[in-house]
Amino acid sequence: MVLKILDKYLIKEVFRYMMICHAVLFFIYLVVDFFQKIDDFIEAKVSKFTIIKFFFYKSPFIISQLIPVSLLLSVIITAGLMKRNNELISLRSSGISLYRIFMPFFFFSLLTSLFSFLFSETVVPYSSSMCQEVWNKEVRKGKYRRFFRRRNIWYKGKNYIYWIECLEGRRMKRAIFYFFERGFFLKKRIQAKEVLWNGSEWIAEDVLIQERCGKRYVTKRLRRLKLSISETPESFLRPVRKPEEMNFWELKRFAKQIEEEGYDARRYLVDAYVKTAFPFINIIVVLIGIPATLKLKSDNIPLAVSLGILICFTYLLVMSIFRSLGISGILPPFLSAWSANLFFLLLGIYMIMHID
Repeated sequence: MVLKILDKYLIKEVFRYMMICHAVLFFIYLVVDFFQKIDDFIEAKVSKFTIIKFFFYKSPFIISQLIPVSLLLSVIITAGLMKRNNELISLRSSGISLYRIFMPFFFFSLLTSLFSFLFSETVVPYSSSMCQEVWNKEVRKGKYRRFFRRRNIWYKGKNYIYWIECLEGRRMKRAIFYFFERGFFLKKRIQAKEVLWNGSEWIAEDVLIQERCGKRYVTKRLRRLKLSISETPESFLRPVRKPEEMNFWELKRFAKQIEEEGYDARRYLVDAYVKTAFPFINIIVVLIGIPATLKLKSDNIPLAVSLGILICFTYLLVMSIFRSLGISGILPPFLSAWSANLFFLLLGIYMIMHID
C-alpha cells in the first residue's frame, strides 16, 4: 500500500514538473522562432491571423521535439528535491532500494515514449504539412520551392521518351529526345548538349537531329533549336518533402519511390528510422538523469538542471554525427538512426549499476 502511494506521488511530481518545463521551453522556442522569421512575415505583409495559424500548425512538431528535454529536466528536478529533502535517505532506511524508488520514473518514461511515437505518427505529419503549406503559399507566395536535383532521368510519354543526364532547375545538361510512330518505330531523335527553359519554351543548344525520311535517316546539326514539347521544368521535378510531413510508413514508401526514380534516398531512409528511434530516448534520459543527479555532491538544483541540458545537447550532437554517417553511406540507415540510443543506453545502464 505504501509503495502504491509512493508510486502515485512520484508520477504526479514528475508529470507536474514536466508540464512546467515543457511550457517554459515551448514559450522560449516560439519566441526564438518568431524573431527568426519576423523579417519574412514583414516582407510578405501577412496578417496576424496568418502568423498565428503558422505557429498553431507548427506547435505539435515543437511539442514532440521538446518532450525528451522536459522529461529529463522533470526527473532531475524531482530526484534532486528528494535528495535535498533527505527523502531518499528516509525511504532507503525503510528498506526500499533505489531501483524500487525510481521504478515509477521508468514506467512513466515508457508511457511517454509510446505517446510521443503515436503523436509523431498521427498529429505531427498533418500539422507540419499544413504549416509548410501556409509558409509556401502565404509567406513565400510560391516563390521558393524545394526540388531534387535529378540525374539520369527517363521520362516517358505516349509517343516519346526523353533521357536527361542532369536537370538543375531550368537547365538540362545533355539530353536526348526520342519521338516514335505507330508500332514503336523511331521517327526522330534530337540530341542536345544543353537545353534551357526561358519561361515559355525550351531552347536547345548544340543540337544533333536524326529524322526519318522514307527508309533513311537524315542527320543535321543546328546551333540552336526551339523544342516543341509540352513539358515544363516542373514536369521533370519532384518537390522535396520534409520528414516531419510524413509518418514512418509514408517516409519509407517515399524513399523507395524516389530511389526508383534515380534519387539518392539514403537521407530519407535514415530519417525514417530516426522517427522510430527518437521517441525511445525518453526511457534513456531517465536512465542517465537519475544517476547523474545522485552523483552530484551538492544539492544545487540549478546545477542539476544545467547538467540535464548538457546531456540533451550531447545526445543531439551524437545523433547528428551518426545521422551524417548514415546519409554519407558509411553506416546502414537503421544502425545510424539507433546508434545514439544504443550508446546512451549502455552509458545509462553503466551509471545505474554504479549508484552508491
